[in-house]
Amino acid sequence: MSEHIRDEYETVAEQYNTSFQLAYRIHVEQYTVVQALSQIGGVDGKAVLDIACGTGHYTRLLRQQGATRVVGIDLSPDMIRVAQRTEQEHPLGEITYHVADAGALDVYGTFDLAVAVYLFHYAQSLAHLTNICQGIAHNLRSGGAFVTYGLHPNLCLQPDYYLQYGVNIFAPTTTPQDGDQYAFAFRMQDAWSPQIPVYYWSFQAMEQALQQAGFTNIRWQDAQIAAEGIAEHGSEFWRAYQDCPHCTLLIANKQ
Repeated sequence: MSEHIRDEYETVAEQYNTSFQLAYRIHVEQYTVVQALSQIGGVDGKAVLDIACGTGHYTRLLRQQGATRVVGIDLSPDMIRVAQRTEQEHPLGEITYHVADAGALDVYGTFDLAVAVYLFHYAQSLAHLTNICQGIAHNLRSGGAFVTYGLHPNLCLQPDYYLQYGVNIFAPTTTPQDGDQYAFAFRMQDAWSPQIPVYYWSFQAMEQALQQAGFTNIRWQDAQIAAEGIAEHGSEFWRAYQDCPHCTLLIANKQ
């Protein structure tokens, strides 16, 4: 992964968890991920690998939902430091963290499930994307599931379109091609993160990388909005997001 991407996350590690207070992250991102996990049988009793775990928000959520063992990996040492500190201060047990590049994964065991919230858009080439998928596959048992939530190939490129949701996209208004670089930023309390460089990948490119890594039964799902989010903020608040969501969810299985 790019050192520049790693360094940008190093600068926000201490404040990163505040972004989970955003209505979008609670009522769309987390809700969509949890619903998808429930759809494939939940995590209770399963060993789970959390790739691009950041400060461990989903790592801990997976453990709280019954995973017997969770391993979180992230490129940023500072993110992992914050995650480990949280585990020390509020131990859940059976959680371990590693600083690692998702494009060159070691084998950390045999897992029933792999989860990645924001990952594929950091791949800088199709070969890199395929390496990420292969590393995940090497850590999964046969039939194991992979669930990932990330940037939508058809997201809106209009400036400030997602601003009210605490997200901003910085991209040319022309249709991007596979491998094109753009950037996004997210809100943390009263400040914005630096612009994080990311790379565009079409549905076809992502499916190709997954298939080459031995994944099958690939299916895409639209982001969902929790009823609580609609009740709290109103349907009009969410209308622009429903019209053009900036993220999508994928489920696949290792052969």
